[in-house]
Amino acid sequence: MRAFNVSTEQTVTDELIAEWVITAFEGGITYWTEDVECVERDENGDWKGVNPERYESFRKDGCGPYTNPDFWENDSRGYRIYDPYEEAWIPKVLTLASLLKALKHQPKERKGISNNWFKKVVSRLVSEQYDAADADTIVQVAIFNEVVYG
Repeated sequence: MRAFNVSTEQTVTDELIAEWVITAFEGGITYWTEDVECVERDENGDWKGVNPERYESFRKDGCGPYTNPDFWENDSRGYRIYDPYEEAWIPKVLTLASLLKALKHQPKERKGISNNWFKKVVSRLVSEQYDAADADTIVQVAIFNEVVYG
């Protein structure tokens, strides 16, 4: 039997990215983090917490800004994630760019797992057939360049 590699191009929308983050924040990453903080770059390019009025302007349907696709429209906004094991905020911020970069990244091979494991995760994400574990994976790869937990 002959095998063929087939690749397709798929569009990833802001809405779909927001859905991944919703799934991650509401269930996928909750076993390894205790908190996330909405942040944006200040005039010096440093990350700072979003003030309450601005936070309210990003909310959508009574939910946090991560549910609003417009929140992800540029890399001046994102989320800082708290690492309770280190008792500190993780230095890298989850942004649109880090999520898109993660889609193209090939993390280290995981012991006992096929080399194609991450491609399968990405395929499920872009085809909207993902679960909380897949959303967790893309957030971890966006933040750590690999899966650290789970």
